[in-house]
Amino acid sequence: MYILIRLCLTITIAAALIHCQGARGGGGGGSRGGGSSYRGGSRTGGSRCTGDDCNRAGIIAGSVIGGIFGLLAIIFGSIFCYRRCKGKPSRTNSVFVAKMPSDRNQPYSKASFQTGMWSSRYHQYNRWHGPHQLSLTFDSSMLKIDGNGTDDVGEFTITGLYSFQTNRMTLDKLYKSGTGNIMENFGHKVTIQLDWNAELNQFEGTWYVQTKKYRGEDKFELKLNQAIELSDEKLKY
Repeated sequence: MYILIRLCLTITIAAALIHCQGARGGGGGGSRGGGSSYRGGSRTGGSRCTGDDCNRAGIIAGSVIGGIFGLLAIIFGSIFCYRRCKGKPSRTNSVFVAKMPSDRNQPYSKASFQTGMWSSRYHQYNRWHGPHQLSLTFDSSMLKIDGNGTDDVGEFTITGLYSFQTNRMTLDKLYKSGTGNIMENFGHKVTIQLDWNAELNQFEGTWYVQTKKYRGEDKFELKLNQAIELSDEKLKY
């Protein structure tokens, strides 16, 4: 970044020098040899710039300087947007769950949403972490999810949404401060958005994290280990 800024400053200085040279050479002096003359008691210098050459030089210099500032604005704006948006899903959980996948080509499977013990793993720092066990309860009347579990970051609770029509689910994983890895656990929330993969019999998608110390996103997988049948009374809140 510093190299880029220095390069832009160098170009700006060069453009200014070109502008000055064009101003000096564009309009000739009043005498042939001395480069200056007196007209009506006033001195006319040979360095004075007049004519179309000076106009063109000014336009070129202004264009170069404006282009440099425009490029810098685009670069810094892109960096700002990237840092602000990284770790944040493009759609809210409710919108994601309700929206039909554009490439959906698999029918709904009853095995998609079952209360029981699930296995998850996530990709971060160029490697997979897990599998980790968690318990999930699906409320078919409210289309909501509750759960809890533990992974290599710490203990967490789960809340979420799901849809039979789109075969999608979203999870908000909230870590309990003071548990697990103190270097990774900030008591933060992880947003997870998943699609059903009928061929592999598992959910696949992306996790998102935004904290003061870290912003990131990567792959996430969730698979049912063992279903548990619950009575209607246990499913009520």
